[in-house]
Amino acid sequence: MPLYIGDYLADTTHLNQGQHGAYLLFIMHYWRTGGIPLDKEQCYCIAHAMDEHTRCNADAVLKQFFRIEGVRYVHKRIDKELHDATESYEKRVSAAKQRWSAKKNPERDVSNADAMHEQPQPQPHIQPQLQPQRQNPNTVQSSSDLYSQVDSAKNHAPSAPPKKGTRIPNDFAVTPEMRRWALQERLPNPDDQICQFVDYWNAKAGCGAYKLDWPATFRNWLRRSDDYGGNGNGHGTGPTRTEQRVNNNRRNILIGLGISPQPRPDEPDLQRRTTARSNSRLAAGDGRSKPPTS
Repeated sequence: MPLYIGDYLADTTHLNQGQHGAYLLFIMHYWRTGGIPLDKEQCYCIAHAMDEHTRCNADAVLKQFFRIEGVRYVHKRIDKELHDATESYEKRVSAAKQRWSAKKNPERDVSNADAMHEQPQPQPHIQPQLQPQRQNPNTVQSSSDLYSQVDSAKNHAPSAPPKKGTRIPNDFAVTPEMRRWALQERLPNPDDQICQFVDYWNAKAGCGAYKLDWPATFRNWLRRSDDYGGNGNGHGTGPTRTEQRVNNNRRNILIGLGISPQPRPDEPDLQRRTTARSNSRLAAGDGRSKPPTS
């Protein structure tokens, strides 16, 4: 039951508390049954009027808001709302029946067919086929046309998939080319580093263990091994740069005094090779032969 608060308060501002209660009870009964009987006792029962004061309130409400029509009290506004509600309900029922009928018999849905406007159906678009033009053998293509055809072919050519790195192969080993390159670059012997290189990369985890070119990775390892004292991962066990600088200064002083520096037995292999290489370079630079060793 719709209750319009503004309209209700506009019509009932003058009522007291008991009359408000009796009026609301009459409205709710009217909405359920469609009317209020003329019998006073029944009206008092509807308004819960059990004493003289409450019955006076019920009589005042009936007299002011209802009128007698036939064998009942009627209310113009409530009758209008009942009519609108009944009409809306019947429309919803009719629409539901039409939808159900359309689902069962879609080809016989006459009501929907009449309501629909005819729409033009889209026609298939036939694309004209282009006939290949025959080239005159006497005509020669210009260079710009040839360049445009080459560029078009390059643009439509499938691009090569990006290369992916792999872990170190199980059969990775030192090749003769690696040995010749290390000897030419005066780097450590690859055969002395290969086991440590393979173990390091087999134990390494994560994306850093994937490489595109493992021979190039091994060459970098040998370069770092020469710089850091025998360990290609950058954390060597040989002398640090400061120690190497001190040793180089010591060798230069001895050479300046005419004494050939002799490698100590406990000197690392890298330092011994560095000492020999430095002596050979010094001897080649000043044109003198190496001093005899004692």
